[in-house]
Amino acid sequence: MEEELVVSCALYYTETSQEYAAAIDVSNLKRSNEDRDRALLLLEYQDNMQFNNLETVLIQNDVNCLYTYGSLEKGKLSHIAKLLEHLNIKLKVVKRSAFSNASVEHDLSVLIGEDNLNLHPDILAKPNAMNAASVLLSELQLTSGPYIGRYAIESYSMRDYMRLDKSALSTLNIFPVDRVRDKVSSIFGLLNCTVTAGIGERLLRRWLNQPLVSAEAINRRLDAVQLFIEDQELRDALRGNALKGVIDMEKMCRRLENKKNFKLQDLYNMYQSVCKLDDVINCFEQSQNPLKESIDSLIISPLKELKDGFGPFLEMTEKVIDQKALLLSPPEFMINPNYNETLSEISAKRDEAYGRIMDLFHEFSDRYPGIDLKCERNPRFGFCFRVSSRYNNEVNSIPHVSVLQVLKNGIHFTIDGREDLRTPSSEYEEYKKEYMEAQKEVIQNVIEVTFSYIPLFHTFSALVATVDVLAAFAEVSVTAAIPYTRPSLLDIEKENYVKIAEARHPLLEIQSTIQYIPNSYEMGGTGDDRKNVMLITGPNMGGKSTYMRQLGIIIIMTQIGCFVPAESAAFPPFTALYTRIGASDNQSRGVSTFMNEMIDMSNILNACTENDSHANSLIVIDELGRGTSTYDGLGLSWGILEHIVTSVPNCYCLFTTHYFELTEIAKDYANVRNVHVTALTRENYITMLYGVRDGASDKSFGINVAQLCNFPPCIIEMAEKKVWELEAIAKANHTEKGRKRPSEGEMEGLKKRVRSVLEKDTVQRDDVALLIEAISNAC
Repeated sequence: MEEELVVSCALYYTETSQEYAAAIDVSNLKRSNEDRDRALLLLEYQDNMQFNNLETVLIQNDVNCLYTYGSLEKGKLSHIAKLLEHLNIKLKVVKRSAFSNASVEHDLSVLIGEDNLNLHPDILAKPNAMNAASVLLSELQLTSGPYIGRYAIESYSMRDYMRLDKSALSTLNIFPVDRVRDKVSSIFGLLNCTVTAGIGERLLRRWLNQPLVSAEAINRRLDAVQLFIEDQELRDALRGNALKGVIDMEKMCRRLENKKNFKLQDLYNMYQSVCKLDDVINCFEQSQNPLKESIDSLIISPLKELKDGFGPFLEMTEKVIDQKALLLSPPEFMINPNYNETLSEISAKRDEAYGRIMDLFHEFSDRYPGIDLKCERNPRFGFCFRVSSRYNNEVNSIPHVSVLQVLKNGIHFTIDGREDLRTPSSEYEEYKKEYMEAQKEVIQNVIEVTFSYIPLFHTFSALVATVDVLAAFAEVSVTAAIPYTRPSLLDIEKENYVKIAEARHPLLEIQSTIQYIPNSYEMGGTGDDRKNVMLITGPNMGGKSTYMRQLGIIIIMTQIGCFVPAESAAFPPFTALYTRIGASDNQSRGVSTFMNEMIDMSNILNACTENDSHANSLIVIDELGRGTSTYDGLGLSWGILEHIVTSVPNCYCLFTTHYFELTEIAKDYANVRNVHVTALTRENYITMLYGVRDGASDKSFGINVAQLCNFPPCIIEMAEKKVWELEAIAKANHTEKGRKRPSEGEMEGLKKRVRSVLEKDTVQRDDVALLIEAISNAC
C-alpha cells in the first residue's frame, strides 16, 4: 500500500456572506515553473449552503487535511464538518486570527522570492485568498528551512477539470472500496497496471480525480496511448525494461528533505532511476511511428531536457560512490576513497588488512581442500571462516581453531596463534569505522548538492509517471477481450451530440461469469431535433442502472486520456458529471431515503444551472421517488424532470424511472427521448434481454421479477389480484374527475411550487412536506 501524501487546504469564509477563499498546498504537477517542485494554489469563489464548490475543490486536488475556523456546534463550520466527514478529510480548527496575518505578503516573498511574487498582481489583489495562504504558511512552517525557493504561486480555477462529487466517484465505482485492490471492483483497479514503484499509481489516482475538459489536452494523451497501442515493441520495451525498477521518487524526496534519514544507498537508488532516462528516451528514438511527433512536446522533448539537467548530478554520483564496494556481498554503500587524501590513506590501511585476511583464507583453502571453506564478514565477529556442519571433525582438528557459533548454515570459526585471523579482522573493522567517520562530512556535502535537485526529481517523477500511466492505458486497451477504441472529442460550438456505438461496461465485461450485452447512445443534436434528455423505463434487474453508469464511466475514461470499451464514441468534453443513484438512508445527515434524495437533487440542480455557454453537464438520476408514496414520488419525479428539461441549460440527462406514467412527458417536450430496456415475458415469466430500444415501456414488470426471484406462488397470485384491483380503482377515480392529469392551470401552479423548492440553496423538511401536499391535492 503506497504511502499517503498530505495535501493541505485552508478555507476562509464569513458567516454572513457566500464568498469563500481557499489556499491549497500541492506538488507543482503543471511544471509551469521548472525550478519549483511545489505550489500554493489560491482561489476566491462563491458557494451555496451545500458547499458544492468546496466539494469540487477538495476532490479535484485530493485534499486530505483542511484548516479553517469556527464552531463545530453551529454556523457554517458545523455543515462543513459533515461534508469533510463524508469525504474522509481531516479537519483542523485554528483561531480566526490565523487568517488575518498582516505579514502574509512579506512571508510569501520569502517563500517564493519577491521578484516572483510581483509577477502575480492578480493574486495579491485577492485579500481573502491571501488570508487563507497565511494559515498554510504558519501551520506548515513554509517560511523556514527546506521550503524556501521551492514554491510557485498560482491562481486556481475549478473549471480546469471536470467537476465531480463524491456521489459520482462512488456510484460509478471509480475507486476501490475498503482497500479492495482487484481489477473488477473499480476503474482505478482496472487501469492500474503501472510498473513504476508508486508514482504511476499515484498519478492515475490524481487523473481520475481531475478529468480534463480541454479537447486539445485530452487528444495529446490519446495520441500517446494510440502510439503505444500501434507500436507494441515500444510499449513492451518501456513496460518490460525501461520503466521497471524506477523508484518512488516523490517518497525519496521527502526522505531527502529530512536530511538525517537520507543515506548513500538512497542516493545510489535515485542515481539508478535517473539513469533509466536513457533507456526511456532510446525506446522513443527507436520508434518509427509518425504519432511520435504529436507527443514530442508532452513527453519526448521534456525527457531530453530533463536528462541534460541531471548531467552534473550523474557525474557527481559516479565520482562519489565507491563502485568496488557495491560488488561486495552484501553490497556496501561507501564514498569513493579517491574522493580525498584522508579517505585514500584510511582505505589503503583497510585494504591491507583485508588483503591479509584473503591471503589467510586462500592458504587454508589450499591446506584443507575437502571442506569447502567460506570466508564471511559477520556483524558480531567480523571476518571468520564457515564450513558445513558435517565437517565438524575436520574443523576440530585445525590447530588454534576457535569455534564462534554453530548454526543451520554451518560452523563459524576463527584462527588464533601464529596464523591469526582475529588481528587483521579487528584492524579491518577499526579502519572501516574510521573511514565511516571520515566520510560523514563528504556525505553531508553530497546531500546538500542532491537537495538542490529536488525540483528536477519531481519533474522526473511527473514525466516518467505520465509515460507509465499512458502505457498502462494502452496495455488495458489492447488486452481487453474486445479491444478498446479511440473516442472523438467534438467542438461544442460546432457539434453538440453524444453518439456511442456498442458500448460496454468495462468492469462487467471482464468478469468471466457474465456475458455482457453492448448498447448504444444517441443524444443531442440541434434545434427541434435535439434530444438531450433520455428517459429510461423497464423492469428492475433489466440493466437500466448499468446503462447509465456505463455512460458516465466512458466519459471519465475519455477525459483522462484512455481509450474506451465501445465500437465508436463521439461527444464534446463534459465540464461536470452529477449522479443520484441508489436508495438508502444517510445516517451522517440524519435524514431518510426520501429526504436524502431531495437534498441530493437540490445540490445537483443548484450546481449545474450556471449560465455558461461552455458548460456541458451530464446528470444521471436513477429511480427517483422510491422513498415516499407512489403518487408523491410520481409527482416529484415529474416536477424535477420537467425542471431539468426546461430550466437546466447545457446539460445531458439520463433519467430512469419505475413510474412508466412519467413517459407521457415526452409528448409535451421534444427534447425528451423515451427508451426502454428489453425483456421477454411468457406465461407471466420474464427473461431479461438487457438491450436498450426506442420507446417507452408499456407496463411495470415488478411481479415478473418477483417470479424470477422464486417468490411463493401464493404471494404472486395475491399481488396480481391486488394490482388489478388498484388499477380498477385508479381508473374509476380518473373517470370521476374527468381527466387523467391535473388541469393545465393546476399543473402550472404545481410546477412553480417544485421550482421554488429546487431553486433554494437549502432544502428543509417543511419545504418537502408542503410540496408533497401540493402534489397530493393536484393528483
